[in-house]
Amino acid sequence: MKLNYKLQGDGQPIVFLHGVFGSLDNLNMLAKDFVQHYQTIQVDLRNHGNSPWSDQISYQA
Repeated sequence: MKLNYKLQGDGQPIVFLHGVFGSLDNLNMLAKDFVQHYQTIQVDLRNHGNSPWSDQISYQA
């Protein structure tokens, strides 16, 4: 499953994951403080934001 993400900046990568009921947009304020010195990767987790949705929930899926 291909997840929706936002990639910005250059340098060592930092991955930002939102909490329950969230989306990558919730992380904009936090990521903007790091984008000048790092590559920031904000991710919409499965069944959140613009990432694919599925009724199947398991570790295998």
